[in-house]
Amino acid sequence: MLDSEIRDPLPTLTLTLAATLVSTSIQHKFPLTRGQICCQPDEGGQAPFAVERGRMLASRALSLVTKRALSTSVCVRGQGVAKIDNFSLSAYIDRKDEPLTAIDFVDQLSGAQKSLKEKEKSSWVSLSGDEKMQLYRIRFDQSFAEMNKSSNEWKTVLGGTLLVFGFTGLIVFWQRMFVYGDVPHTFSDEWKAKQTKRMLDMNVNPIEGFASMWDYESNTWKK
Repeated sequence: MLDSEIRDPLPTLTLTLAATLVSTSIQHKFPLTRGQICCQPDEGGQAPFAVERGRMLASRALSLVTKRALSTSVCVRGQGVAKIDNFSLSAYIDRKDEPLTAIDFVDQLSGAQKSLKEKEKSSWVSLSGDEKMQLYRIRFDQSFAEMNKSSNEWKTVLGGTLLVFGFTGLIVFWQRMFVYGDVPHTFSDEWKAKQTKRMLDMNVNPIEGFASMWDYESNTWKK
């Protein structure tokens, strides 16, 4: 049974039950027949037509909701409901490590294919080579030879990679020319020499670090 056959009528059946409860509660609260309502006036001298009207509206609602429930049930079981695929099975894919797939490659068979599948149930001696090939193509999409055959996909991958690299290079060049500023002055050789001299004067890391490689007596780097 399809899921829609179970889920769709539930809201309508719920409304049917609600209308039934409303009608029952009205009849329980005002247990008068139509003749009694017409014959027994209220305190103001008029018959309680409001109660009768409430009963009629409840009966009308119950009738409409019941018809709607029956119509929904008929429509759900009709031919207009779309077929739901069986998602409990895996999708078809050609894999060398799993050659026998759970489903066939062709799931919607034509008339000729159906007759060929019936012929398959008998002796295969009566099948021709072309019919055997057609049966194979119904079950599988590619053979092992076709799966092992090399392709030119590497050209597409290489071309796409080079295209991405080239486009990235253009973006970096545009940023270097129009976005980034000049190189900071601290990257110049003169500034780096002054910075090194300052670090040696401050005796930075004298044990195993920067200053330990400087000979303060001869003012040269240790060999």
